[in-house]
Amino acid sequence: LVDRGAPWDPAALRLVADRAEVAGHLHGAYAALYAAYMEARRRGSLRMAGDLATAMGDLLRGRGGEWADDADRWARRGRRLRRLSDAAPPGPS
Repeated sequence: LVDRGAPWDPAALRLVADRAEVAGHLHGAYAALYAAYMEARRRGSLRMAGDLATAMGDLLRGRGGEWADDADRWARRGRRLRRLSDAAPPGPS
């Protein structure tokens, strides 16, 4: 699910974030995903931004408790961006 011109593969970023979280670096994992999310948004890559938003939601959901609201917010944002991506006309080849 890599958009043309996208700087990173969302699956690879999720793997990096998972490993960082396992190592106890939640904030580092979140920061890496957030930076990639912002870059995807800047480039107009809605599908990738949606995948990254979902990954951030998954990361926070795993923490539970106080992070639940943020996890839900990112999950909703991910679904919304993927719907927008699916509805958008294809770009130039």
